[in-house]
Amino acid sequence: MPAVVAVEQLLSRDYEEFMAGDWEARHGTAQARARFGVWRWAGVHKKKDAILECLPVSRMYRVCDFGGGLGPLGLGARVVDIERVDVWGRPVQYKRLEDMPKPLECFWSSHCIEHLNDRDFEVLFPMVHDMLSVGGHVILNVPSVRGAHVWDPDVRAAHHRIFSTNGHRNIVGRQVAIDTHLEGCGFDIVLTYDDERDNSLVVIARKR
Repeated sequence: MPAVVAVEQLLSRDYEEFMAGDWEARHGTAQARARFGVWRWAGVHKKKDAILECLPVSRMYRVCDFGGGLGPLGLGARVVDIERVDVWGRPVQYKRLEDMPKPLECFWSSHCIEHLNDRDFEVLFPMVHDMLSVGGHVILNVPSVRGAHVWDPDVRAAHHRIFSTNGHRNIVGRQVAIDTHLEGCGFDIVLTYDDERDNSLVVIARKR
């Protein structure tokens, strides 16, 4: 399955037809998950234009795709993951965030930071802030607390935290108001979008 390596693929009819599918069609098989990587998420699709505006398309080597091994951002971003290869069969170059060349222009992560232990989560965004150039972006796609009631026990056990921006009650795990957390780490919130199709929260923030 070819990797998403060009913006043109995200502007194609093929992509729009794929995104018209239901959850099973977009997430239910390894082939489906690999077809467009992280762009298969409905919230990412909905906010595609805003995301692309924040990505330095001509300098994607300065974009960190944190935890992107099983669902890469593509477009030339550099994956940081414990996996040996990503879902497209590409070698993962970096195992640790701190090993990436600095400065970064964008930090991207989708459905990863909820799995970090408490210590790693607490130090993550201060580290990202230090590594980003001024005006650089954090872009996140994370599980929304609004949809957590549909999770089965095994899924709940794999999540150390879940996210909100508007004070939803804690349904599972530990709730983190991700907008407040990022603001406390030196970022201004640009956009939040709570997607109902895939129960995921898209957040864009800019380094002060």
